[in-house]
Amino acid sequence: KLLTFNDSRQGTARLAANLQQSAELTRTRGLIYHLVLSAGKARIVDAEKLEDEIRNLEIVCQQNANKWLVNHVAEKREELRRLQLPQPVTFDFLARELANQGRDFTAMLARYREFSPLAFGDDLGHMTLAKTLILREFARRPSRMQNLETIGMIATAYPGLDAINGVPEEVAEITGFSVGEWRDFLKICLDYFVRRQGALEIDATVRHWIGFRLPRKYLVSGREEQLANNQVRWPRLRTRQTNKIAKLLALCLNLNPEDNAHRDHINTILDAAWENLIKVGVLQPGADGYQLPLSHLAFILMREGWICPVTRRVLDVTLRGITPHVPKTPRRESVKCEKIEIPVYDLPFSGETDPLKQIERGRAWLRNERLIEYLRAKGVWTSANDRVIELAPYYVTAEHSAQIDSQKLSRYESDFRNGRINILSCSTTMEMGIDIGGVSLVGMNNVPPHPANYLQRAGRSGRRGEGRSVAATLC
Repeated sequence: KLLTFNDSRQGTARLAANLQQSAELTRTRGLIYHLVLSAGKARIVDAEKLEDEIRNLEIVCQQNANKWLVNHVAEKREELRRLQLPQPVTFDFLARELANQGRDFTAMLARYREFSPLAFGDDLGHMTLAKTLILREFARRPSRMQNLETIGMIATAYPGLDAINGVPEEVAEITGFSVGEWRDFLKICLDYFVRRQGALEIDATVRHWIGFRLPRKYLVSGREEQLANNQVRWPRLRTRQTNKIAKLLALCLNLNPEDNAHRDHINTILDAAWENLIKVGVLQPGADGYQLPLSHLAFILMREGWICPVTRRVLDVTLRGITPHVPKTPRRESVKCEKIEIPVYDLPFSGETDPLKQIERGRAWLRNERLIEYLRAKGVWTSANDRVIELAPYYVTAEHSAQIDSQKLSRYESDFRNGRINILSCSTTMEMGIDIGGVSLVGMNNVPPHPANYLQRAGRSGRRGEGRSVAATLC
């Protein structure tokens, strides 16, 4: 239990909201990471069983080889190869798993049902919240803000790109791209254009609760002349206008966007990307244009990445080693990324159910993992990564001020006593006349105006025979 005090009512409300958002965000990131890790570990167990089966079959082959048995072993080896490939976790699977995460998710759902019984109160309310929490993290791919992508823990994937087994002829002539490089470019288009524009097939209720402005947009061809308010053209160079995707191509291929022939080359590549994404079904048509369905989005652990020289964040994909975050006046030597190896935690949920033991084991792994010290020195592994590994616990915060009606304040105080609320962000209303036991820590976000105020606030802790109590003041 923690009581915090603030002389400003606005500061009290702001702190309560920020702490609650931080608790949800941190816990959600930890759950997503460990769920994706758990899905991968299940495949490893299956692969180990298959390896044992292959070894036994090979022993039989040595003793009594025949054509059927040889072919059967070859089939098993191919099955093992597929199992050992990193396999992305689909959006729908992750949402179902997140919605089944017990106590903490149930506590989040209860609070959201208070805010909006219509959105979260029905039988599908748990799935609505799970999708909202995932999209709050992945709807857009930020440049510098922290999310699981930019801190180098989870990468988005688009399984539909696996269907691409060749480079369009006109693109191959201009670029010399391999199939892998062409897929990388298409992923960059999806990450940095489609998601940035909000062209995702998201339900209106979920879109409303994501927590940031994400208007519903539809993609149309870059050649389209007339646009509706909810439509966005696919990137294309038009006269002297430019965009990040075109800049990336120009820099990577040594093309000059102001040269007519080079501009045509860039537009040819961009048009081919648009057509290819539609052809393989990654982008799906709607009434006003194309969108990316959430069922076509997936997630995978990052085992290697690149440090972006512009944002100093981690990238999961580059184009021939060049960052997609091309500055206004780029120089080729200033946009080359440094490749890094990223450690992956060895045990989903630390193999424990006790939150304190999960934290202890996570911290022990963080101390012993050799790569983390190197990544910390590079500035790309921070306390945000630590909290994901440790599965930092969820906590509930509430505002306690004169702006809250007395009935709700009484409920908050009762919930705080019973442990259903962990932090109360208080104004001067909590200084006198309220006796709550079990509080051993009081935090003051500013120096109180008078010594009497300090004594009253500090006196909220250590009231029921606690062995020790602390009053901390931010000056």
